Amino acid sequence: KRRKLLNYLSSKHIERYRDIIAKLDIRK
Repeated sequence: KRRKLLNYLSSKHIERYRDIIAKLDIRK
């Protein structure tokens, strides 16, 4: 159960980081 929860949270964080990185790339 814990692994599934961690994977779910990590996947959500990855999506957020991708969005932030995309914004930073646009600024560059």
